[in-house]
Amino acid sequence: LVVAGPGGGEYRALLTGYAQSPQPQGPFPIQNGKSAEIRFRNPFTEAATFLVQVDNAAFEPTKRVLSLERQAVESVIVAFKSAKPVGGRLIVSCDKVSTPWIFFLKGEI
Repeated sequence: LVVAGPGGGEYRALLTGYAQSPQPQGPFPIQNGKSAEIRFRNPFTEAATFLVQVDNAAFEPTKRVLSLERQAVESVIVAFKSAKPVGGRLIVSCDKVSTPWIFFLKGEI
């Protein structure tokens, strides 16, 4: 980082940063026959496309693809329908990163 000003000289500083992979979130409880809103933010500085999937057929997302502008936030609505309580995962992936975003789901009766 270089900060300079007229008559003030120039200051230089080395900046270092740390980034970590997306961390699992949840569980998000969803009642049978109802839906839940899970907010997802594009963490990138440019527009990106994200794929949305679930690992349990009792959960159904309303969108399978999210096209988000940089830093934009969008809600993914996930419905639950089952005769018994079950768990599942909402998985959001992008070709820009190798680790997907995981949201644990908890279907309740």
